[in-house]
Amino acid sequence: AYMYNNMWQGAVRTLKQQGIKGLYCGFRVTLLRDVPEMALQFTLYEALSRASTRWGAGQPSDASQ
Repeated sequence: AYMYNNMWQGAVRTLKQQGIKGLYCGFRVTLLRDVPEMALQFTLYEALSRASTRWGAGQPSDASQ
């Protein structure tokens, strides 16, 4: 059994019981998870992108000429 019939009912009840802060419950924990992951993903993407350029990626292969 669900606590709410739909998302709107859940949001309204949360606002009434906890105020606007209730809608952001868990936001800090999500940031603690997502920010390091995105930083690592961006760093690895940039490093692999540069490495692939050095290895000749993006150049036509002999078979396509």
